[in-house]
Amino acid sequence: MDHKARKADHIRINLEEDVQFPRLTTGLEKFRFVHQALPELNMAQIDLAVELFGHAVQVPLLISSMTGGTEAAERINRNLAIGAQARGVAMGVGSQRTGLEVGETADSFRVRDVAPDIL
Repeated sequence: MDHKARKADHIRINLEEDVQFPRLTTGLEKFRFVHQALPELNMAQIDLAVELFGHAVQVPLLISSMTGGTEAAERINRNLAIGAQARGVAMGVGSQRTGLEVGETADSFRVRDVAPDIL
């Protein structure tokens, strides 16, 4: 199976098949926390923003991994990048093997034009 077909298959599988892990949890169900109300806090004053490698990141989250290699993957990547740009969220890249080995697919990984400021 070539790279483009594999990438297309990854997208199809995630859209059409049950890929949920049957018993995956956060592990937090094993703990009980005593409720500690914090009424003196002003939620509007809480700032989660950080600077990382010279880029402002508004929240400590990372959108990962982007896909690539097909027209559908390009749309997915661009939409993820637009969302990341709008909210100041970092975005990571997944495997770029297809983009490197199959040159005509490289554009499906390029998102800087719609997300010039994201990390």
